[in-house]
Amino acid sequence: MIEPTDRALHIAGFALAHAAFSICEAAEGNLIPFGFFRQGSLLAPKTEMSRFFTGTLEGSVAAGRGEVAARKKKCQCWALAFESFLTHSGGQVDAFTIEAGDKKMPVQFAVLQPFQPFASGTFKLLGPPGLAMGDIQGRTVEGEEAARFTRALRKGVGNHPTASSRWQEWGAVW
Repeated sequence: MIEPTDRALHIAGFALAHAAFSICEAAEGNLIPFGFFRQGSLLAPKTEMSRFFTGTLEGSVAAGRGEVAARKKKCQCWALAFESFLTHSGGQVDAFTIEAGDKKMPVQFAVLQPFQPFASGTFKLLGPPGLAMGDIQGRTVEGEEAARFTRALRKGVGNHPTASSRWQEWGAVW
């Protein structure tokens, strides 16, 4: 299997933290898709954020993917975050999808994190995230692979100025 780079996992973790922080207290509405694009050198990286809103979730995600396609050759790594749904514990639940990549990787990957929206009473992260590489359906990583994956994601979460201090409050089990 092709492994995500640490810097791609870091930016994915940061995007996941930002997505959670963006809607953790939202009484209604969905996450507006956004992307982070990191350029520059190792010692002087520059990260830019763009939001994508076209009036529909599908159109906004398509706009974000178009921006990723246009910018990824100039970036070290990138992450696109949007809200989606997935099956969790036998039912359909809200989820954050973070599509991320690195110029050193031939395919991108996605982090899938189920959550309970604030509108249901309390915002919570539900279980560990899943990982999908390229066109492979999501899977839960295990063992040492899971430990490396979550360490790198948590480093990205830890770099978020606000969400990092609320991660455990939101029920993160990783």
